[in-house]
Amino acid sequence: MGEACDDQNTANGDGCGATCDIEHGYGCTGSPSVCTATCGDGIVASPAEKCDDMNTTAGDGCSASCAVENGFSCMGEPSTCMTGCGDGIVAGTEACDDMNMMAGDGCSAACAIESGYNCSGMPSVCALSGSCATPIVVTGTGFTWQAPNLDPYGDDLANADMSCQQPESGGTNPDVVFQVALQAGDTLHVTDSGAADVLFHVLTGACASATPCAASFDGGQSAEVSPGLIYSSPMAQTVLVVIDSWTSAPAATDNVDLLFEIAHCGDGVVGTGEGCDDGGTMSGNGCSATCKVEPGYSCTGQPSMCSLLQGTICSNPIVASDGFTYTGSHIEAFGDDLDFTDASCLNVSGTPNASPDMVFSIDLVAGQRLNVTNFGTLDVVFQVVQPCAASACLANFDGLPGGSEQTTGLAFQAPSTGKYFVVVESYYPPSSSSFHPTDTFDIRFNVASCGDGVVELGEPCDDGNPNSNDGCSATCTVEPGFNCTGSPSVCTGLPAANCANPILVTGNAFQYASADIKSFGDDATYNGATCSPVSSTPPHGFDLVFLKNVAAGETIKVRELGNVDSLIHILTPGQCNAAPACVASSDSAEATGITYTAAAAGPIYIVVESWGSAASSFAVDVRIDSWRCGDGVVSGPETCDDSNTTPGDGCSATCQCENATCALGACAGTVVTGSAMGLPAAIPDNLPLGGATLTIPIAATGTITNMAMFFEATHTFDGDVDVWLTGPNGGGERDVCTDNGSSGDNFVGTFFKDGAPPVTGGSAPFTGSFAPEQPFSVFNAQAVNGTWTLRVADDASGDTGSVTRWDLAFCVTP
Repeated sequence: MGEACDDQNTANGDGCGATCDIEHGYGCTGSPSVCTATCGDGIVASPAEKCDDMNTTAGDGCSASCAVENGFSCMGEPSTCMTGCGDGIVAGTEACDDMNMMAGDGCSAACAIESGYNCSGMPSVCALSGSCATPIVVTGTGFTWQAPNLDPYGDDLANADMSCQQPESGGTNPDVVFQVALQAGDTLHVTDSGAADVLFHVLTGACASATPCAASFDGGQSAEVSPGLIYSSPMAQTVLVVIDSWTSAPAATDNVDLLFEIAHCGDGVVGTGEGCDDGGTMSGNGCSATCKVEPGYSCTGQPSMCSLLQGTICSNPIVASDGFTYTGSHIEAFGDDLDFTDASCLNVSGTPNASPDMVFSIDLVAGQRLNVTNFGTLDVVFQVVQPCAASACLANFDGLPGGSEQTTGLAFQAPSTGKYFVVVESYYPPSSSSFHPTDTFDIRFNVASCGDGVVELGEPCDDGNPNSNDGCSATCTVEPGFNCTGSPSVCTGLPAANCANPILVTGNAFQYASADIKSFGDDATYNGATCSPVSSTPPHGFDLVFLKNVAAGETIKVRELGNVDSLIHILTPGQCNAAPACVASSDSAEATGITYTAAAAGPIYIVVESWGSAASSFAVDVRIDSWRCGDGVVSGPETCDDSNTTPGDGCSATCQCENATCALGACAGTVVTGSAMGLPAAIPDNLPLGGATLTIPIAATGTITNMAMFFEATHTFDGDVDVWLTGPNGGGERDVCTDNGSSGDNFVGTFFKDGAPPVTGGSAPFTGSFAPEQPFSVFNAQAVNGTWTLRVADDASGDTGSVTRWDLAFCVTP
């Protein structure tokens, strides 16, 4: 009696103790007693149970058989079980356990996987994600990702395809790869507000360095926030976004703070990167299936309402008038309505079917002159058509923005009263790398009305009336036989251009042009012994007579640049009659001209005569230049004029510079000069990498603003001579003159300075001023002091010579 159980032994720990008492957590029945522990009752029946958490669910630390599960410790009744973070066992709510309680190594102090890492195994091994093998998955719009520095992520992709923006260098630039799921029409917008300088790439193919970029962006810090990367997906797809460091060694403080936004086309909300959203995904209504404003439309509001732009098509042109201005940017919005392929029209950038255009209409009266200019940065082409179609063009113009598009522009004179269409077309298509969407257009229309008394827009005259036969025609052109000046124009009859009524030569650089030499008749026969004879076929030659009063010592040069075959005569001073003598005459020097230097002051008659019976369409264009050495005015072939003809004072008796200082000209600072010693210096034959080497040491101080060089040499084949100049401050040899002059001999009185005619167009002995083949302006802003070196080489065999003079002159400022 008194026994609670009896299991036929006196051992403890089997449910019935040594004194036959039922042990804690057991239940015993029968005789002899059978004792069992009940797992899940919250009582730990030791030793059969190591824990009891009042359930038989595994995975919470206490198993279904009330055993403590791996990685847990349990205590109390009912048992409370906890994982042991840092024990290397992934248990319970632990996502990882790397056997430490340190953060920043992928597995946090709470055994959670840290952002940007993948962890596996026990103990956990953690590695950075963000590579091709393990991209970081972007979970919808608003996804953010931060990293203190990209350097730990390594360089997984080089993105070397030409469609991708390139980093600073070809080194190991760290990058991070993200994976983004997009629907058709979605616009992805990625920005970085961190301190790192990064590039953005979108790959739609394999995750490989050679995969072309579907989109790519490189901008400065602010540009990485706005606009950042924008990519519109044309289809449902999963893309890869690569964030690539611009430098191979980012600073420790170059953090990355990314924001991924996805705008869903068709939801009626204009998201970042979308140009519009009309609540649908159909194209052709102004807002495309990818929520881009379609060419020729303007879209506003949310949901977007789209309407056709004025000026997009011929039936809806922009109406212009005199003084009308139209400004804006993004010409691609207007689309490409007209493709000009006719030979009378200008082609654009080699492709007639790709460039957007704007259509204007303007009403003009017969004879009115239209001028259209562009003051914007967009490179455009102008075409005039009537009617509005891609047919033959009545007028066109192609210039450069900021240049002739602004200063000259399109000029058109209306042949009849009516409506004309002006098409302004981008020279480059949007697919060209030279096309910039933000380039501006500033189209200005000006109309000149003939008969209003205002000479403008290319009108040769305007006498305030629409009448012809008064010198200024009904279309405001100067009528034959008249000269018109002023505004309103005053027109007077022209001289007869004969001996009795010659054309007076007024001023230097005189020009006289006429469309018909035949209208002047045949005044006299200039075929005496001293004059070049004309064709013997009657009439003997139509002629124009000019009169110029010259000073003693003055030289005149006469050229004829028209299309008539002509002779030029300069008659004996004071003579002009039926058969005068000539002091100069030529039948072959129309373009080069003939010259005469007057021995005394007085009148000189000049005659330009057709060689035979000229056609009425043969035009004449007479140019008469004059100069006189010693008058203090540099003109004609003169390189200087010091108001005297005394040699040895820097300007010779024929008004040619005698030293580099003279060639230098006006100097706002101080003139510094130097000359080479040890001359003459032989130029070795056929030694292109060697030659005569000369130096000029300059001890003065100051900064160069301009310079000139005087050079003379003897040589029997100037085309073999190479002249190189080296400054004291490095930069290598500068090509002054190489391989010019062909078989001509010597360099005599040769000056080199910027702004002169190019030496490549000169001929031996190169007397006068010439521009060096590589400009001297490279030395501007450099210090003048130091040793200047000239190397003169011969690059072919058989001829040689020597340098006889080399001087330098500099204009310097402190």
